[in-house]
Amino acid sequence: MALVETYSRSQGILTKFSRSRIANNYSNWMEILVYKQFKDGDELAKIFSWSWSGRFVVMERLVPLSWEEFISHSFSCYLTDRKLENYGTDALGKIKSLD
Repeated sequence: MALVETYSRSQGILTKFSRSRIANNYSNWMEILVYKQFKDGDELAKIFSWSWSGRFVVMERLVPLSWEEFISHSFSCYLTDRKLENYGTDALGKIKSLD
């Protein structure tokens, strides 16, 4: 998964695309499916849209967390990929998962 240029800095939106050589873009589709299941909560970066193939995902831009913020936060049990680079804060300072 790769992050590409910010779509709109003022609105805090970015576009992510898969550089996978596998045509199914599995990681993006899993992210989309998890988001659709848990979107009513406030723990996931908002996904605004995605391409038909799942290669491109337009989502909320998060500011990376510091190590101190990361280790002091308690995560929901469904958020299992607990690496620092997978989390950030939104414009209001809420910690969310971005991957």
